[in-house]
Amino acid sequence: MSLLSDLPAKLDDTRLVYETTDVGVRIQGNPVILEFESPQHPRSVAETISTVDDPWKIFGIPSQLAEEYWKLVGTFLHVENGACVDASPFTVEIAPEWIRFYVKEDCCEQRATEFIEALDDTYGVSVTLA
Repeated sequence: MSLLSDLPAKLDDTRLVYETTDVGVRIQGNPVILEFESPQHPRSVAETISTVDDPWKIFGIPSQLAEEYWKLVGTFLHVENGACVDASPFTVEIAPEWIRFYVKEDCCEQRATEFIEALDDTYGVSVTLA
């Protein structure tokens, strides 16, 4: 699969942004939909990607929301010379056919791109930007 050459910029355009208003908070942004080439077991995907090991470099806790539906609220770890220098929050929802990837306000689009590339290398995914 060929990922979009300008994926980091496109991820920046879809990220979730929280705006305070007179009556509360408005959320803007959309998830990135990553469709698997073949159905996957959501629990297995959640457990595989929620590790600090390469290529994932994620700290997160997966949780089951329904029978074939998992969620991972996590943090991408930015590692340089073996030390964590920064972290970026994100959320994914995982079903057998797809992952919904929510790039949060403070998430680095380059790490988000590396995550999508690792998903593509491991599972084969196609990217849909809302």
